[in-house]
Amino acid sequence: MKQKYRVVGISFEHMHMGDNLRMAAEHPACEIVGICDNVPARMSDARQAFSLSDDQVFTDWQHCIGAALSETLFCITYCQPRAIMPCGLNAWLPSDYRC
Repeated sequence: MKQKYRVVGISFEHMHMGDNLRMAAEHPACEIVGICDNVPARMSDARQAFSLSDDQVFTDWQHCIGAALSETLFCITYCQPRAIMPCGLNAWLPSDYRC
């Protein structure tokens, strides 16, 4: 089997982050390796749904990316795509995102 894409979800401000993560979790080529939001309470449902451990939950997106060694990224609202571009990651943005 091919190597899996390691996915992190950053910013649960957007109402579809849980849906995006669920699609990643159900895809055979993906694995969720971390989630991040500056308000920890917003991550509680996702943390439980995807059985994430303490070391997979972050409040700082840079620490999340570094610790998870992620190759793919869901990037929503407060985590600016322009800041992530130099990291060499693939960013999946919602269709209503405004740069």
